[in-house]
Amino acid sequence: MNRFNERYVGLVYFLFHKNTWCSLSEISENLGYSRSTIWRDLTFLDSILPIGWCIEKSEVHGIRLIKPKQETLESIWFLLKDKNIYLQILELIMANNGVSATQIAESVHASRSTVYRQLDKVQEIIHSAGVQLTNSPYRLDGSERKIRRLIAQYVEFTSMDIIKNHSFFDIEEFQNTLLQATSKFSISLHIGALHRLSIILAISNLRVVHGKYVSFPDEILQEYRGTRYFEVAKKMYIFMERCPTREIQMQETLFFTLQLMSEEKPLNRATELQHFRVWLKNEETGLANRFLSHLSEVVNFDISQDDKFLYLFGQTLKRTTFDTLFETDTRINTMLSFLPYVEANPLFQKLENLINHGLTSPSWKFEKMEVFEIFMLVQAALLRKKNQTTIVTAIICRTYIETDFIREILQYHYSQRLQIVSLDISQIDILKQRNEFDLVVTTLQTEINVDHLSIVRVSSFPTKSELDEIHKFINRYFLKRWGVDSKSVYPF
Repeated sequence: MNRFNERYVGLVYFLFHKNTWCSLSEISENLGYSRSTIWRDLTFLDSILPIGWCIEKSEVHGIRLIKPKQETLESIWFLLKDKNIYLQILELIMANNGVSATQIAESVHASRSTVYRQLDKVQEIIHSAGVQLTNSPYRLDGSERKIRRLIAQYVEFTSMDIIKNHSFFDIEEFQNTLLQATSKFSISLHIGALHRLSIILAISNLRVVHGKYVSFPDEILQEYRGTRYFEVAKKMYIFMERCPTREIQMQETLFFTLQLMSEEKPLNRATELQHFRVWLKNEETGLANRFLSHLSEVVNFDISQDDKFLYLFGQTLKRTTFDTLFETDTRINTMLSFLPYVEANPLFQKLENLINHGLTSPSWKFEKMEVFEIFMLVQAALLRKKNQTTIVTAIICRTYIETDFIREILQYHYSQRLQIVSLDISQIDILKQRNEFDLVVTTLQTEINVDHLSIVRVSSFPTKSELDEIHKFINRYFLKRWGVDSKSVYPF
């Protein structure tokens, strides 16, 4: 789906990150499109941007994007998705139990011939999800679980308000009832679970209204029927559309039960982490253990010793197991638009290769989005390692007042990154006698005869450019110490 707006999205992404004037040639070179194509795209984008946004053009300076103070990159991407005719067609097909080419043409204000051409691309997206598109009228066909999974991906990707437009229950009342029920049965939910479960129920109701029902083998129904999760799902009956038979209603209840289970958060993180470490040791295939070992070689430290990473990685595997087994979908599909900008990242490519060749199994099926999620977990682990890396820094100033001021400035900007030791000019020999120092920050303009350490000179009132040198040193120090490629760590 993210490929539908690829050119416009790429252009906005570039201008957003540039955050200053840039030439048409620079944009063309970076995005790989001709200057005339870029100019047409800029003209189109400028015509649809909301109030407060604009693309400013200058013969002298070039082009830049002007945005309101509190707006984000995603806010403009959602606007582009809303204007995208392919996604409009896809939504019409999803929201209706059959729609004709004429109805589509009238809704999107396009000719029938244009609609037929666009339906070919829409069909590619639908087929890639394992779903079929029938015509006369156009309708989703195939596995009901896959169809609901596709709709869930679309809703989150586009921020479509399915609850407002296509639902028949009060979302606030539903979420309050769900919270009370999960609390009663001591079930804790992940962040965002209430919103996702609301969407899932809205999709289920929409499909039931269309006469489309989900189905699971009887042994799965019997396995989960007496569980506390099923009991919670039964309490949601008042928000569910009625099914023609009790058996179908039980299947729909089971569908919600499985979605609820995939959203469960462990009550105690330390206990869950301990259980996961034991599971890693005893896991029959050894895939997860070998994956972590190979990943540690890539990032040059034992990533399994990072408790936060390991806990969240375990939760990701657990959720992926559910998604693979029951064709549910609890991924963060709102991130899909960012995928093209990390696919070329060397760490992403190594990670994708490790996952495809060393972690994929009948229990775990990983698509690009799962790779992206694990990539983000690894990025967080690298940044955590960077934030935990302490640089022993000597500051040598001309007066005690200057020393006190410079120390607090460094603490303000770099907090725990720098372990600061104040030295007098007469104590410079200590830098040679003690080998724990990594950096010297000084206001002295005279030569300091210390060849083995990096020296950054600053003013009594340090300027931004002077402090930037310290920032650059911190980055270089981390990359060199852990042998990390600068292109692999955020910011890329």
